[in-house]
Amino acid sequence: MVKSIFFWVTVTVSTIFHSIAAIIVAVIDRSGKFGAAICRSWARVALRTAGVKVYLEGVGFTDFSGPRIYVSNHQSYFDVFALMAYLPDNARFVAKKSLERIPILGQAMRAVGTVIIDRSRPEEARKSLSKAGVARMGKGVGVIIFPECTRSRSGKIGQFKKGGFVLAIESGAAIVPVGISGSRNILPADGFRVKRGEIRISIGRPILTKGLSMNEKDALIEKTRHQVSALSNMLLEEDPEELCAEEPVADELEECRYRGQESNRNHEHSAAV
Repeated sequence: MVKSIFFWVTVTVSTIFHSIAAIIVAVIDRSGKFGAAICRSWARVALRTAGVKVYLEGVGFTDFSGPRIYVSNHQSYFDVFALMAYLPDNARFVAKKSLERIPILGQAMRAVGTVIIDRSRPEEARKSLSKAGVARMGKGVGVIIFPECTRSRSGKIGQFKKGGFVLAIESGAAIVPVGISGSRNILPADGFRVKRGEIRISIGRPILTKGLSMNEKDALIEKTRHQVSALSNMLLEEDPEELCAEEPVADELEECRYRGQESNRNHEHSAAV
């Protein structure tokens, strides 16, 4: 309990410090690079304070120059820390509007280019995501979404919301599936106590969307969902047996992960206290 209290106090102080720094830097740096560096620093403070190691694999599959949307499963607050600290891309998160109301943090989120959406108004949220997402990707910046929209409480991957996939089809952006494992053991969705542990981020082969129509959206969602499931080694929420029937997808992803490990050993990172 003492360790958890120390973690939350440290992260609170760090959040205030880094948020103020991000707001100030945003005034003089329009590129967003320094803001991204501040975000990485904030995330790494959280990881080190908690005693968490992060491992990254599959970096060689991704082109960090074209329009891209990272689609990841979501188990814990530590997913955000891990991706922000170690994803080798100047990408922006999609976040819910309620976070914008937090003093200082909300201003900092805007300053660093976070895409803010109001989930209580789905159609308005989709339009905001499309407008802001296209603007970010037009500047060569990737977008990170958690299509489950909330942290998994079942330990399985829930249904994916369509907003990010509509954006991908409209913009022709590649979808980069990302599987995160281990973060739920460190801090579950309904938990307060923080434990030491390891998080693995597995990046899969990009799914090209150029030429797809909106009629193919549902198939695209399910394909991405199955790949994220295989990468994270998590079952899909609706059918515990469904993953076993997806042998071709699982085999292909295992091959991708193996090749990524072989060609990107120098890209594997770790952070620990």
